[in-house]
Amino acid sequence: MKWLILLAKGLFLAVWGVLLSNFFISYPKGVNIVLFVILGFMILMHAMQAAIFITAIRQRVALTFGDKLSLVVFGVVGLLGIKYKYADQMSDTSS
Repeated sequence: MKWLILLAKGLFLAVWGVLLSNFFISYPKGVNIVLFVILGFMILMHAMQAAIFITAIRQRVALTFGDKLSLVVFGVVGLLGIKYKYADQMSDTSS
């Protein structure tokens, strides 16, 4: 399962790379605009997901800066990685 998470993170990095390359590579005008819109939407959605997940998890697990950054960059895939990293602390139902 960990290799699937790593594969998904690699795909997310490729998507981020294409979207951010729009600042440095001159794409055709229509493609350029679409990539900027997708980049803005992706930043907005991942920031919202990270805010929700960090708020929900912080009572059980103290997340590091790297964990929070992983949530922003990888979204739900980052959450799955954090779930496996802190599985013992998150499964505690006594609190």
